[in-house]
Amino acid sequence: MINSYLILTLITFSIIFIYKKQITEKLGIIDKPDKKRKLHKQKTSTIAGLLLSIILIFFFLIFSQYQSLNNYFIFSSVLYFLVMSFCGLLDDSKGIKPNNKLIIFVISTLIFLLINDSLVVKKIYIEYFDKEIYLFGTSIFFTTFCILLLINSFNLIDGENGIFLSYMIFLYLMFFFNNNFIFNFYLILMFVLLICNTFSIFFSGNSGTNIGSSFFAVMTLYFYNFKIELPLIEMNLTAEKIFLLFIIPGIDMLRVFIERYLNKKHPFNPDTTHLHHLFNKIINKKYVYIPYISVCIAPYLISTIGIILDLYLILITLCVYFILLIKLKKSKRNFIFF
Repeated sequence: MINSYLILTLITFSIIFIYKKQITEKLGIIDKPDKKRKLHKQKTSTIAGLLLSIILIFFFLIFSQYQSLNNYFIFSSVLYFLVMSFCGLLDDSKGIKPNNKLIIFVISTLIFLLINDSLVVKKIYIEYFDKEIYLFGTSIFFTTFCILLLINSFNLIDGENGIFLSYMIFLYLMFFFNNNFIFNFYLILMFVLLICNTFSIFFSGNSGTNIGSSFFAVMTLYFYNFKIELPLIEMNLTAEKIFLLFIIPGIDMLRVFIERYLNKKHPFNPDTTHLHHLFNKIINKKYVYIPYISVCIAPYLISTIGIILDLYLILITLCVYFILLIKLKKSKRNFIFF
């Protein structure tokens, strides 16, 4: 069965990649420059989202075989991923109003969690205090809220080439590192997407951010609730570790939403105030993904070394983020890289 999934991945990926122009035109998944927020030079396909969906869904099917997951969980998870991916494709093609997207996300996520109660966070373990906080009747709403935050934060980081897919590769390494053919096969496919995205051959689009965020939301819940060690660092996920894993995209999303609210703008209306946009002031946009990803992954990597307690590291990261934010907002355009 695993070999069949690998062959199907390669065939579907290759067909979509080879016929990307025809598929893009047929589906109408084209990102057009507007000289305001979208500054790429020409119309660009967002077919990377479809390719990423192929990678993650087939990898999940293989992962499920190794973990001996029940068919009920596998089917509902794949269906959830497909709904999220299709919603993104529709948004890339026709456009969906922010409020309608939110409704789709809330309903589909709630249904998924109601079906898979084992993924619902019923208690939060805080390692620093060695305490468990029980959520009782609010658990499913808390879990839904966390997934929605992750989906929106991932959507916001997909503003410059290379950022989102670099982050996907980092998470893939953290959750599934294994020096075998299967791991390397899917890692290579992700790097193919990253290289093509870096050179503006195609973008991830909303389909990519939707499938990526929903996939790693489910994986985070699975690893946390079932106390499965992350293979690369041989540690379990705690509340602090999860926070550090997503802290920069999360806090940047929260800050942007608050600023939009204070400026009487809809929280989901796009703008150019994100951290990666501010990096454009000092770094050529071709290389923005390098410092941005470095800032994103540094807190978590430092936490794995164990030289600083996670709670203190969270506070330090927040301080560094706001200091960096203030410096970038005050800085004038002065490229470090050309």
